[in-house]
Amino acid sequence: MNDTADLLIWKWKKGEATSPEALGSPFNGTTYWFCLGDGAGQNIFEVEIPQTFSNWTSTGRGHTFTDPSGASGGVRKLILRHGAEGSASIVLKAQGLNLTLPDMPLQIPVTARLSNSYGECWAETFSIAGLGKNDDVQFMGKSGTP
Repeated sequence: MNDTADLLIWKWKKGEATSPEALGSPFNGTTYWFCLGDGAGQNIFEVEIPQTFSNWTSTGRGHTFTDPSGASGGVRKLILRHGAEGSASIVLKAQGLNLTLPDMPLQIPVTARLSNSYGECWAETFSIAGLGKNDDVQFMGKSGTP
């Protein structure tokens, strides 16, 4: 069911060391994709973050995409921060009518990945051990091994 209440938030915090070069830049042609994979290894959700320059800002720590309308697959915000081990982070928020979520409940394990056109990939796997909720309307969990 697609409606304004649909919501997806993924936080990759205190991540592994990520250099500015690995992170890339939307202003230099880097493209970013976010996807969810199910326990069978199939992509069950995928969205490309637009390279529309007016939606991107940069700081010394990384880049931020903002689109309050969520026109592209519901993505409203993507924050990319490079840094040393434990200080790199990624936060993605998608919401609303343009967000097409997979059927619930999700098949465990679930893997969330952000990839870029440089071949870099940041991922977390959510297993039964870290599962908070996985029902007809909501999935919540902390990453762990499958």
